[in-house]
Amino acid sequence: MKINVTLKDILFGIRTSRENCPISLAVRRTIPDKYIATNVDNIDISYASISLPQRAVKFIDAFDNKQFFNPAILPFSFELNFTEESK
Repeated sequence: MKINVTLKDILFGIRTSRENCPISLAVRRTIPDKYIATNVDNIDISYASISLPQRAVKFIDAFDNKQFFNPAILPFSFELNFTEESK
């Protein structure tokens, strides 16, 4: 499934917050009613732990380390391999 991290997600995201970082906000918008928590290189959706693509990992590193002039901190999209069977 395609996940779109928007400027709004970036502006309202909280650094180092597993549940409220921009990626978690974007995934929660796409998959409501599930527990969502982003780690350094994977995301927990309910009971499934799914690896994140390298682009998302670079975003997390730049965002959490306040590298606001890093081009990695721009809206982006990525594919997340999650299905209801993943849970």
